[in-house]
Amino acid sequence: MNYWKYIVMSLLGACMVFHLSAVYYISGRNFELTSKDYYAHEQVYQQTLDTYRAARDWTMQHRFDDSGRFLVHLVGPNPEEAVKTVSATLVRPNGSAADLQLDLEPAESGWWSVALPNQPASGNWNLGVAAQTDQGPIAFRRKIRVD
Repeated sequence: MNYWKYIVMSLLGACMVFHLSAVYYISGRNFELTSKDYYAHEQVYQQTLDTYRAARDWTMQHRFDDSGRFLVHLVGPNPEEAVKTVSATLVRPNGSAADLQLDLEPAESGWWSVALPNQPASGNWNLGVAAQTDQGPIAFRRKIRVD
């Protein structure tokens, strides 16, 4: 007796059952682009990109001084354009317990500074600087090395 026809038919049947169950499983999932608020998420993402694009014409310098302060200097393409507020985030890539959220205050000659609660540990950090200017918000992201 030849059992190959039963083996082939059962393989085809199993394949059909697998594909139909996969279609049923996927059809019940909610993907981000099909959610009701995906447009609102896109607007927030676009605003974030716009702040980074607006910062392309600006230069940003940062440093840690000997007195335990973190300083940021922003220079725009237009000398009359004023910086209103500056905030910075120091994020440790391998440990969120050391992350610092800093609100800087105006210091001498265009620098903004803040006293650090403790000196950041040496190593690699991600620096995010956000500022509000006369023309709108700008933002910078950099990888820095603290020694």
